Amino acid sequence: MFIQARKLSVARGFSEAAVNKFKTSTLLPQQPGFDSIETYVRSVNKESEEVLVLIKWGTKKDWQNWEKSDVHKAGHRIKKERPEYILGMEMSYYESF
Repeated sequence: MFIQARKLSVARGFSEAAVNKFKTSTLLPQQPGFDSIETYVRSVNKESEEVLVLIKWGTKKDWQNWEKSDVHKAGHRIKKERPEYILGMEMSYYESF
């Protein structure tokens, strides 16, 4: 299994909006090798929350195929303003053996 982890720092009160962005995606579930999305939220302080999104793929190759796909590339060509409530984001990758 291959996992792409996204850790979002969001303004307090906006974690549900960030989670919904990932949970309502219609493109990922249709991709070969896609397994699931899990989301977790924790309070950080009075001003912010952390949203952890784990996107699970069958293999690293499945994820790489998604990253190279025309569908994925087309989605990133559309210029979208980052919502003001997203304060920052980090990405990490994990494999299980």
